[in-house]
Amino acid sequence: REPNPLLIWGAPGIGKTAIIEEVAKLHKMELSNTRLVVADLATMRPEDFFLPAAKGGVGKDYDSNTKATRLPVEWLPLYDVKLGEEGNKSANGSDNSGGLIFFDEIARCSPEVQDVMLKLCDDSRRIGNYKLGSKWVIICAANRASDETDSDKTFRFSSTLGNRFKQYNFVPKFSDWASWASSARDKDGDLVVAPEILVF
Repeated sequence: REPNPLLIWGAPGIGKTAIIEEVAKLHKMELSNTRLVVADLATMRPEDFFLPAAKGGVGKDYDSNTKATRLPVEWLPLYDVKLGEEGNKSANGSDNSGGLIFFDEIARCSPEVQDVMLKLCDDSRRIGNYKLGSKWVIICAANRASDETDSDKTFRFSSTLGNRFKQYNFVPKFSDWASWASSARDKDGDLVVAPEILVF
């Protein structure tokens, strides 16, 4: 069974993206080895997921059987469902280990992009006739509605989309931070946080 998508809620600057980066690093998932995909949904449109293409002859090879179709963009590890397990293996990468797709700002994306995400994040993990590789995990992050103070930024998260995720609300506690701050050191071995700050 494919892994369920996760959604992390939390205030701006609280460390949602940093958590994802650390998890990816721990599992050796990087942009350079194509095992990590990062996308900011607030800046995306539905056409960013697919490109138009011609199926059949093109140019001088055009014939009456040529049809318009759509192909997934290269950064999405999708495969044509007609290819079955071979397509799945190809989408999962040369070592069949898959990777992590991190979609940031899911609560700020347009309703049209949320419609694309509905199918990608449900049990079918599909967009049209293309399916996400079985070894890929989707993690999304969002600010909570109560955190939105900028009038230019709109909170648009639908409950229908929310039902696709395991959701976690990231709320750090002082005791957790203090535990880290009392022992965190930089590359020279010096404390990152002065002890006086902890006492204060």
